[in-house]
Amino acid sequence: MLQKITGTIGRPDIKLFNEAVVSSATVDDLGEIVKGAIGSSELMEFIRFDVGEFIHKEHAGDGPEVIRLVAGNPILMREISKDSSDVATYAPVIIVRLVGEPHYALP
Repeated sequence: MLQKITGTIGRPDIKLFNEAVVSSATVDDLGEIVKGAIGSSELMEFIRFDVGEFIHKEHAGDGPEVIRLVAGNPILMREISKDSSDVATYAPVIIVRLVGEPHYALP
């Protein structure tokens, strides 16, 4: 299931993406940078938190899968924030995947 969702989201090297954004000269340049970073869903992954990996390490590979993705489209975020800049803070999509219930108590 997660692969179906993430398979359509672009996963650029975020450091290189940010460097390209900073060095861009025009809005058209920004559009091309974003176009190269987004996937077929027109979203790109900003960050991924894989908390489940930390739980697995502590419990010898056992435990739930817990992943949180923050994805969005910077151009869309810019467009929707033209009237109110705080709207852009709500534009990224947060995708959470939790599979399995822990059978142990976390400290």
